[in-house]
Amino acid sequence: MPRLAAERRAIKLAWLARGVIAHPEEWQSRAVQILLRAWAADSLSGEALNRAFAEYADAVRLEVGVDDGTVSWQDITRALAGTDRQEAACRITSELAARALAVLVSGDGDAARAAPAASSSAAQALI
Repeated sequence: MPRLAAERRAIKLAWLARGVIAHPEEWQSRAVQILLRAWAADSLSGEALNRAFAEYADAVRLEVGVDDGTVSWQDITRALAGTDRQEAACRITSELAARALAVLVSGDGDAARAAPAASSSAAQALI
């Protein structure tokens, strides 16, 4: 079976992470591992794959929390500058999730650095 394109795998990995976050009781560890091996970068395996997925899931949890208001900008960082700190926190968490997903899809830390860079110095401190 041919490998899915990176963009398709990214969509599927995002779906998987959000499903595991929203309903962890519905996901068996074995099923998650099978899907990760199918959709993540071939260069990631074992502990590296688990760590990459955990980092992505953590970034998505923050992104969702900031979006729905259960996590505030104060929970992210106290160094945000500007007048709309909640908007900045949304942008930062979204960028962190994108970078973590880039690593998961490509298996390469350089992909995270190539993902859209955050515009504030506070975001850089988080990375």
